[in-house]
Amino acid sequence: MTDTDIETGRGRTRAAIAAARGLVLVAATGLAACSASLPSGLSAGAVPEKAATPVTTAVADITTSSIAGSTSGSTQTRSSQTAPRMSTVRELAKASAENPKDPTLARAYVRALKGAGKRAEALAVLESASEANPAETSLGVEQGLLALELGQSGKALNVLRKVASGPVQDWRVLSALGIAASTEGDQREAQRHFAKALELSQNNPAVLNNLAMSLILERKLDQAESMLRRAAKAGAGRQRVAQNLGLIKALRSEAGDDQQTSRL
Repeated sequence: MTDTDIETGRGRTRAAIAAARGLVLVAATGLAACSASLPSGLSAGAVPEKAATPVTTAVADITTSSIAGSTSGSTQTRSSQTAPRMSTVRELAKASAENPKDPTLARAYVRALKGAGKRAEALAVLESASEANPAETSLGVEQGLLALELGQSGKALNVLRKVASGPVQDWRVLSALGIAASTEGDQREAQRHFAKALELSQNNPAVLNNLAMSLILERKLDQAESMLRRAAKAGAGRQRVAQNLGLIKALRSEAGDDQQTSRL
């Protein structure tokens, strides 16, 4: 193998690692879009037994079907459970301003803003709605996920930590926290959150994949491979697992090339 071949291989591996970090935010996009379906009273008992497969080959998280859960424990009032049918963002903005403590109106307004491509404005609405409705945990979750999607991983981490500090734990929140911590480059914290998520949702393929990618970013390749093989047995997509295992193989190859070069 020539020096040129070795350097080419290293370049491909560095690009793969960079892509793995970047795809964290791709996973967050899907999460933020569907987090409104989280129950306001989060419950570990509402965790579905069969989780969805990872969204991407990087530090991916859960899909819409795995977020939807029981709405038991919701603090929404009967009058606000059905959002009014309003056709414009302006109408929803006015209604939400007149009823700041109505979480259903806030969610409808946020959805309208997102649909109009105004995600930064949607985040500001979520921040205000979360402050006005501290018992509506799902608003805080959506705020954290949208902040992560917008590249504000530090803010996402702070918001999601606050949600997770409550008396009730939910694997979905912990998994989102893991994504935020991983994006911030704190793989140890990310791995702690993923491990706690797995305590609540054992052998969850999405969380196992998340944990594996965080381990890959720390070059803990043997542990990462073990997590990926567990994810495959738990139902993770074969193609995604194969791609991630391929990344591990490339990193091991690079490490071997380094050792070979050092002997020359």
